[in-house]
Amino acid sequence: MITYQKLNSNDYDYFVELIYLFEDGFVQADLVDDYALDFYRSTGGMGGDVVHFSYPLN
Repeated sequence: MITYQKLNSNDYDYFVELIYLFEDGFVQADLVDDYALDFYRSTGGMGGDVVHFSYPLN
């Protein structure tokens, strides 16, 4: 089961400071994680149609 934690205003301020240190970057968010999607959109992030593949390393 996946659980999600709602982000607060302190997370927003930290994220905005962090993102301005770099020219470009990306974060992942599950499509079902409305809190994360709303948060990243509120910081000016632009979503894209991407599929990530993961591989177990053990």
